[in-house]
Amino acid sequence: MPKLAQIVRRFGSDYLKRRGGRVPTHQRKALRAIESCRTRRLGGIRRDCKYCGHAHVRWHSCRNRHCPRCQQGKQQEWIAARLRELPPVPYAHLVFTVPAALAEHCRASPEALYRALFEAASQSAQQLARTRYGIKPGCIAVLHTWGQNLHFHPHIHIIMTAGGMTAQGHWQPMPEGYCLPVRALSSIFRAKCFAALERFGQDLPSQRLPKEWVVHARKPQQNPGSLLLYLGRYVYRVAIDESRIQAVDSDSVTFRYKDYADRSKIKTMTVNGQEFLRRFLQHILPTGFVKVRHYGIFAHAQKVAALKKLRQSLQARGESLAGAAQAILALLAKTTAPSPPPQCPRCRSRELLATELMPMKEPNPYWPQAP
Repeated sequence: MPKLAQIVRRFGSDYLKRRGGRVPTHQRKALRAIESCRTRRLGGIRRDCKYCGHAHVRWHSCRNRHCPRCQQGKQQEWIAARLRELPPVPYAHLVFTVPAALAEHCRASPEALYRALFEAASQSAQQLARTRYGIKPGCIAVLHTWGQNLHFHPHIHIIMTAGGMTAQGHWQPMPEGYCLPVRALSSIFRAKCFAALERFGQDLPSQRLPKEWVVHARKPQQNPGSLLLYLGRYVYRVAIDESRIQAVDSDSVTFRYKDYADRSKIKTMTVNGQEFLRRFLQHILPTGFVKVRHYGIFAHAQKVAALKKLRQSLQARGESLAGAAQAILALLAKTTAPSPPPQCPRCRSRELLATELMPMKEPNPYWPQAP
């Protein structure tokens, strides 16, 4: 099956040559990392099998957050960490999206839009929960920037407690089966996004933007595990999963996508290799930009004290949350299973001896040097 690294090796150098200095440094570094991942360029370790004597080299990974080969194990680690700390209460799933015209207007320099999205979405959910129910909920927000065909589609996913802490420090649930009204959320989100964009120095497009922005609020679920699995896929997913890449030739790339506008039919798309890289690279986040953020009672500054008080309140109320707690423990057992140790590719023996440290190789001159 074709890999993303294969596409980068075939089209990457020419892509950078054609664009000269117009490719941002963080995009160039991502290309270099993906091309070099688990190759001789990053060096490795030679191991000899004590059982059959076979020698093999395991090349180092690049650990870049946009490399699909390096993100596979991190998703389970993140989910396990959240399962250990999240209280067993119902959770709702919210999705906040900006109009396509605004996204396209900010595509060349999107960081201000990303920051505004986080701020507006989190504040909208918390404000409406406070005014409607008098509570402070807990929120985990994740930025997602692409659609199935790699077009630029920035939006925020939030999982939020279907309830929250009152000013007196007591847990108060939302009405069963209901979260927040989406029309009110949309109106607040739109106003807050405009205000944040102005504060971050981002001008608005000249064309008139729609009054109603798309916000989804799904019915709260008793089991947070399923929502975390869903959200976890976005935390450590890159713009395209390698399983969707079907073919790579000398000029083009063919990949599979789901067309949500056509009843979610599975279709294929073939684009020029340069165009594929352009689409992929527009989803490389700026260096140091945090794509997962916590708000409300999950905010890092107050999380420990707030969660302790929340659990005490649940016990005092005698909430029957055994089902949610049991589901969390079951999923936690699966996600924290120890990974198997390396084994010999020939005889599958795990009796391996590290015998040599393989040095790094000179990098491609078109990739920038790592700092």
